[in-house]
Amino acid sequence: MATGDAIGEQRNFNKGVAGTNDNVAETGTLLVFVRMGGIADQTGTRVANLDDAILKLNRFGGTTPERQAVLIGTLVGAVATTTANLGSATNIGHYKQAQFLIDVTATGGSTATLTVYVDSRLDGTTYMNLAAAAVMTTASRQIVQIQKEFNANNSTIITGEAGAGTIRNVGFADDLQVRYTISGATSTIDARVWVNLIG
Repeated sequence: MATGDAIGEQRNFNKGVAGTNDNVAETGTLLVFVRMGGIADQTGTRVANLDDAILKLNRFGGTTPERQAVLIGTLVGAVATTTANLGSATNIGHYKQAQFLIDVTATGGSTATLTVYVDSRLDGTTYMNLAAAAVMTTASRQIVQIQKEFNANNSTIITGEAGAGTIRNVGFADDLQVRYTISGATSTIDARVWVNLIG
């Protein structure tokens, strides 16, 4: 290699939207192509000299990927039902933390209750229940947080649903699914469920 030859290329990037004077949206993730020089990218994969890699910059300009305010699903005037699917988030295996915001905006009738469940398919095929939110009976908000990293090893037998307000110590895989149950024969629920994903 001749003196002065470079095996990598370093560039400075501003947190802007290409072709505009706008800043990156607070809820966005900026994808940046960077020419790497024989170092590991953010997924831990070693890249060859001068190969292009994609870095995901969060709204603070860091390389921790984030996806914020992803709407899983909405209930409008939902009536009593056994467990039904609300929605899912897929291809999220590279994130380490998922924060679900359950926002009940209105209830109707009498004795309306909403329970939200979070599942993941750890084997890529069959969903298993990871968490059950606390039962909600009025217009209110709740956050359910699931992480992949824990302080101790753990063995968990999963049979059926977790109890209300319980988060199982098992992390999550590439796909997450949200289900719900509403009880109360004459009750209705208006609600939304969002997820924030943090790498």
